[in-house]
Amino acid sequence: MRTFTKTPLAFTYDGRRVEGQDGDTVGSALHAAGVRIFSRSLQFHRPRGLFCVNGRCVSCAVRIDGHPHMRACTVRLESGMTVESEGGWPSMSFDVWRALDFFHFLFPPGFQYRFFIKPRWMFRIWERMLRQIAAHAAVPSPAEKHSSAPSYLKETADVVVVGGGAAGLAAASAACRQGLRVTLIDDNTDLGGGARRSPEALEDAAHEALALKTLTLHLDTRCFAYYGDGPVSAFRGNTLIEVTAKAVVIATGAYERPMIFGNNDLPGIFLSTGALRLLHRYGVRPGTHAVVAATTDDGIATAAALLDAGVHVEAVVDARMHGGAPSSQRLHERGIRILAGYRIEHARGLGRIRAVTVAPCDGHQTRAVHTLPCDVLVTCGGFQPANELCFQATSQGNFLMEGAGGWKSLAQGERQLAARDGTPLFVAGNAARIGSLAKARLEGRIAGLAAAAEIAGGGAALADELRRERAALAALAEPDRWEGESA
Repeated sequence: MRTFTKTPLAFTYDGRRVEGQDGDTVGSALHAAGVRIFSRSLQFHRPRGLFCVNGRCVSCAVRIDGHPHMRACTVRLESGMTVESEGGWPSMSFDVWRALDFFHFLFPPGFQYRFFIKPRWMFRIWERMLRQIAAHAAVPSPAEKHSSAPSYLKETADVVVVGGGAAGLAAASAACRQGLRVTLIDDNTDLGGGARRSPEALEDAAHEALALKTLTLHLDTRCFAYYGDGPVSAFRGNTLIEVTAKAVVIATGAYERPMIFGNNDLPGIFLSTGALRLLHRYGVRPGTHAVVAATTDDGIATAAALLDAGVHVEAVVDARMHGGAPSSQRLHERGIRILAGYRIEHARGLGRIRAVTVAPCDGHQTRAVHTLPCDVLVTCGGFQPANELCFQATSQGNFLMEGAGGWKSLAQGERQLAARDGTPLFVAGNAARIGSLAKARLEGRIAGLAAAAEIAGGGAALADELRRERAALAALAEPDRWEGESA
């Protein structure tokens, strides 16, 4: 299952010894070891596995060293860790409460609040029973608590950059080279951001950033608030971090949207960014026999990356009628079947995906419905900017508005906004608009240079560099992409 190997690290999972490797997360190590079911849904105990591989969902929640409901895909693996599954009985792989799903018609949403209210004295008994059945994490006892005491870290910087992807790294590097003190915050354990793009190029940018002497890094740190009239707030473990800065760059990237179809929560179904993160960062193949569902050319690129990693691609199911030519044509030349104008209708399998049923998007009865065998389904349904901090800081910047021309952004690239207290605020990369790696880098550099000019006033050299970078961005002439538009 591995495409490369590093120093082995041993840990235990549900009492058995499992071997991962240096650089793994708990989730990548378990997936490489063949674990597919990580958790169960609350009501019907449906199996759940790795999905986003970025901490955005709770499908991989496990108990780690006594701490409940930890996202396995975000916790870096350490030798000797004790990892336990949550919610399955008698085990996570064989859960007898899974039978509830076959009688789902008897348990409509909110049934417990309608059918078990009377007699009133019975309600507490029903409540305790239903809580035991629900696949939830048990609260640790006082003897199991290993958490460190809460702590508080307060910092100051010239520029805060939120996001360690291509745009964030470029912004931090540009500001540091102007002599500014920069704090970079990212919620991943490694720099690089979205793994759907060139991993080698992002790795080079990360190494370059780490060499900057005026850069302060906060990795594995989630920025949760910037209200425009106070510090940028983040947390790492039990530590609250507040950074006050003279300028803020938001380069938080984008969210990948899941596709909607029957059984779309089966283990073995991945977002394209999740599948590529497994491949590029951890050297773990998501499966051996894949189907790729696409609405953009990013899906076509994902299929090519899977092929390059030794994964057999059964077909690419492309919802676009033209199939994304010419990029699809290159896949076709490699022997990959392209089903243009088709969509995923249903995923099949019990504990994990075994096949998918695909149907024509237009419902045309003369076109055949296909069943494709697979052990992994990779979906790419488009992206949308991760712009929550812009909403918080301005209540007006970077809104997405649906109009006749599609989705539009009020904050284009490095365009400066203003926080409530007047702090210069810049938005770069996919946090402003979905685009290429080249666009993200240019916008990041411009944001970093513009922040330096705003703080220090700059000079002729800085003004010339800003003009060159802006000219390069204009020459790129890259159209905005929203929803299902192709690259």
